[in-house]
Amino acid sequence: LNAGRRRPHCPISMDLLLSTFITNKRSRGNRYSRLQVFRHALRSYFDLPINGFYLFIQLDEEFSSQRQNLENELTSSLGSRLQHLEFTRILTQARWKWLMSSIGSDKHSGRLVFFLQNDDHVFIDVDTSLLCQGLMLLHSEPSKFKTLYMSHWPEALRLTGKVSPPQRIGGFVRTNLTMVDAVQVFNLGFLHHIFVELEWPQGLQVRRIDRLIMQRAVWGTFAQSLLRTADSENSLQAFFVPLRELCRKFDGYMHIGIPFAKVPQLEINHTVPVRSADSLKQVMLAAEKLQNDPWSRGNNFSVPAE
Repeated sequence: LNAGRRRPHCPISMDLLLSTFITNKRSRGNRYSRLQVFRHALRSYFDLPINGFYLFIQLDEEFSSQRQNLENELTSSLGSRLQHLEFTRILTQARWKWLMSSIGSDKHSGRLVFFLQNDDHVFIDVDTSLLCQGLMLLHSEPSKFKTLYMSHWPEALRLTGKVSPPQRIGGFVRTNLTMVDAVQVFNLGFLHHIFVELEWPQGLQVRRIDRLIMQRAVWGTFAQSLLRTADSENSLQAFFVPLRELCRKFDGYMHIGIPFAKVPQLEINHTVPVRSADSLKQVMLAAEKLQNDPWSRGNNFSVPAE
């Protein structure tokens, strides 16, 4: 993957923070070994403008014999960029507070972090030029909290018009809402707010932070945030979505009703999707007819076709 591609210079870079669990025991079945899918996704990030990789990877027992090989691959491929590797994932606020303290989250609120709790979102864009533009936009955005949504492209594009009017800025759409899905580039100050400043219920363990704060305007009036003291009414962040697909979930989005004919699944040995005006428009508008998932329910916004 990305054979021979050099990391281009980007004026603004980010770190990657990943906490995930790799297992073949999944309700949807597997076309490939999930460790194979994870390695494929992780390799797609190697050439991105990432300074440091902070990796917390819990392997199911079936993959325990491959742990050393994975460690060797990451060490040799990333070199000094591999800042932390631990074969466990973080579930509690106490552990998140420890990590935030270790990377100085209280002192570097503007630092950008690609935060992931998935094992299967593959970077598929033709180059990193649009991502670099997005990182520069995030860096210059004055809002206290800000994110760039990296995947679920058709759904995220349509979501930009659900809560407040979207604004186009270069190759991105900007709006205001609250969304803490763990597949975004966050400013570190936002992660500090989630992991350190907000008080989690005693004993709470979460594999994904997506439902810690659920804005009712996004998720529906009956949505209940896991953090009951969090603001679920007002928009907390500036939210950016690219006008080109950066990442795609390896198995596509059939689970929310987007057929593979519109957004094809990815393959291990063929990573670059067909690029044409028609295919781009097809993927961009793939979420237009969705009605039953929370983001689409009550959303009358349509993505302009031009």
